[in-house]
Amino acid sequence: MFDAAVTNASPHIYLGRTGNLHLLQRCARTVSVPEAVVREIRAAGMDDAAVQAVDACAGLKTVSVSTVPLLIVAWNIGAGESAVLA
Repeated sequence: MFDAAVTNASPHIYLGRTGNLHLLQRCARTVSVPEAVVREIRAAGMDDAAVQAVDACAGLKTVSVSTVPLLIVAWNIGAGESAVLA
């Protein structure tokens, strides 16, 4: 098990929709989710199973990413992925 992990939206969406979001906590003691990733997940609406699972999972820590390095910005990837890499 890792001490910490930072995740993007895909694991939360797929594991949340299948009722397996708890598996992330078996991979790392602390699972951090950047605010941009949380916004991406919640864009599906409160009726989405993934949104409900993320909101109910106490083991996830929402983190703020204040600055994304210009090198990552230049890659032109999504805000969530950029925040994870930063």
